[in-house]
Amino acid sequence: MVVQEGQNVTLICTATGLPTPTVTWRRERDVPLLQTANGTDIYSIDGTNLTLWQVTRESMGAYLCIASNGIPPTVSKRILIAVNFAPTVWTRYDTIYAGFGQKVTLECISEAHPTTVNLWLKGKEFVQSGTYESVTLDNVFRIVMRLTIRPVVSKDFGDYHCVAKNSMGESERIITVRHKSKKSIHHTHELEGKDNHLILIEGG
Repeated sequence: MVVQEGQNVTLICTATGLPTPTVTWRRERDVPLLQTANGTDIYSIDGTNLTLWQVTRESMGAYLCIASNGIPPTVSKRILIAVNFAPTVWTRYDTIYAGFGQKVTLECISEAHPTTVNLWLKGKEFVQSGTYESVTLDNVFRIVMRLTIRPVVSKDFGDYHCVAKNSMGESERIITVRHKSKKSIHHTHELEGKDNHLILIEGG
């Protein structure tokens, strides 16, 4: 079953038998089925209908309808829900300082469903040397995008856009590569803030 993020979904499962079976809903791998308004996790619900309100990407996965009347065997049915959502892109750093001749690797990570088209841009020009590693996590497609610049020359400084697109939308992040003067920076360190990260690269 494929649904859009934010939709309401009702799963229906009926069972017959004598005595009348009880139908219980669970998720695979002990993932919480629902969460109450006060944050309490619910792991199982009895009843033929299961309604999921305003599904999110965390709602993705397998749901188990388990029927039991005390007489073995217990019977179950597996229903897989896929939630379509626009890409989310993030980076571990927004700015890199590097000197001439050094090696720099830029990295972005995107998550989306369905899977994305990924690319690197410098200005409006497509950068062909990027590598893309695809990883599927709980039916969410995660793409690790890497771009290596080696050796760094003057034309390599500037803004790089990592872009992810699918049928639901598009997202991008910008990583800026700046020139680092050896006279002004003598120690390698990493500065992390809530909104901005920078990395200084020494050596080479």
